[in-house]
Amino acid sequence: MTLDEIKQPERQFSQWNLQGIDGAPAILFESIGSTNKWLKEHVNECKPGTLVLADHQDGGRGRYDRVWRSPAGRNLYLSFLLQPEQIPVADWPHLTQVAAITLAHLYADLGVQVHVKWPNDLLWNKHKMCGLLAERVQHNGKPALVLGIGININSTPEDFAGLDRLAASLAIALGHDLNREEFLRLYIHKLSKAFSHFASHGIAPWLSEWRSMLNFVGSQARVVLFDKTLQGTVLGINDDGSLLFKPDGEACMTVYSGDLEV
Repeated sequence: MTLDEIKQPERQFSQWNLQGIDGAPAILFESIGSTNKWLKEHVNECKPGTLVLADHQDGGRGRYDRVWRSPAGRNLYLSFLLQPEQIPVADWPHLTQVAAITLAHLYADLGVQVHVKWPNDLLWNKHKMCGLLAERVQHNGKPALVLGIGININSTPEDFAGLDRLAASLAIALGHDLNREEFLRLYIHKLSKAFSHFASHGIAPWLSEWRSMLNFVGSQARVVLFDKTLQGTVLGINDDGSLLFKPDGEACMTVYSGDLEV
């Protein structure tokens, strides 16, 4: 697996040959409503590490049930079933952050510098290029996670017309299309190693790098919670990965779950 392979023309989606994390199976769909939804409905039929991948989605969703546009033949729409028994369940929320930072490493290898916006979106020039969504499930009576990832690989500007937020793709940033199969193969390889490193060393090694990516400290922003939206200033990332935020006219607060709009 090399970066040069990512730049080669890709074959038809039906011919892709992939595995999930640590050699788990991969299940491919030409079209599906949502990979997360399918995996949640079939969770007990799958083994940990399983990859569910679609060439097209017509019901993809992000945080707060926002629509994720999923045109066919352009991007990557995927979900993993995670049940890392060597990692305490209390630390599982960090898996999305590790997955986002690992993806940012791959972008940097390709020459695209992105920032991991809290909690786990990848931004290029404030344009969203990737989103991650983790959902708790029960797998054969034990806790597990479904980690959904939408990566804009070869979308064109026309694909984002009419969106209420800025979005871009790797092809837009680089000026050429990429081989999605080889990109995903390399990402899964890196992700398997990253999760093993996290299991051994915790989130601390990732925090300093995440903080170095975060160019929004001191910026005015909005934090969207389930029941309200707060305007204020981003102060930083706490050691547990939560957001330190100061709403206008109020005391500093720690945000464990929400969405940051900059």
